[in-house]
Amino acid sequence: MKKVTLIDIGELGWSLEISAYARWLRKYHHQVEVITYADRTALYPNCQVTCIGPIKNAVLDGMGVLKVDRREVLRDLRRLAKYKVPPEMTLRFSRFWGRRQIFKAYRVVAKKKPCILIFPRARPWKHARRNLPREYYTGLISRLHPLRVVAIGKPGFSYKLDVSEKLNFHSFVQDGTTIQNVIDYCGTAYCTIGSQSALPKLALLQGVPTFMIGHQKDRHVKRENWMSTEAGFYELPTDNYKELDIEDCISKTIAWVSRFLPKSI
Repeated sequence: MKKVTLIDIGELGWSLEISAYARWLRKYHHQVEVITYADRTALYPNCQVTCIGPIKNAVLDGMGVLKVDRREVLRDLRRLAKYKVPPEMTLRFSRFWGRRQIFKAYRVVAKKKPCILIFPRARPWKHARRNLPREYYTGLISRLHPLRVVAIGKPGFSYKLDVSEKLNFHSFVQDGTTIQNVIDYCGTAYCTIGSQSALPKLALLQGVPTFMIGHQKDRHVKRENWMSTEAGFYELPTDNYKELDIEDCISKTIAWVSRFLPKSI
């Protein structure tokens, strides 16, 4: 049995790819250790996970780090590793796994109330142009009332949405939110909504109908929709999402979402 260590410290979208590679390794009798952040442990069942904290003075991009000495970071991570680190795991933007991946839904561990789940992405740095206007989410929540709507994410990377207390809206944009929390909400969500990013891709992987707003429709609806889940898409001409026609997008979002709601609602 081979023993391999994988390093997952980059963007979450790449974690889904590395997780599928880890699952392939496990199927073919490799013993797998993963060095990653504590909130990503749900992506690596049946693997030995070594958790690390944020890397100081690092700007993460793709699968690794840009603005620190890569050799030094990799050396430090290899010191943590109990098994051999593959030579291709060099903290670069690379699909070194080829076709060696197995995608499947992750395990739900806590049942949540059914809802429409939204991911109000608001990155402060790389790809901040792809943040939808805050008004899209607040307007959408108002239009969806009295349906139960839940927003989930992390402070600093997701909007904290201020809407009327009369609306059936619940925000879980808070410290301590983990990928397992997202997986659990996906377990009973009617559908999910958000701009193209990692969490809508995770929802599609969980088999939840998902409506995305973005500029790369084919990539997200087809190529990286690994379970061929029902997906809607509002396509924008560029990656500057601030130019969104908010009212038109809200109307089209609601028209699509209505297909997946129980008739009794």
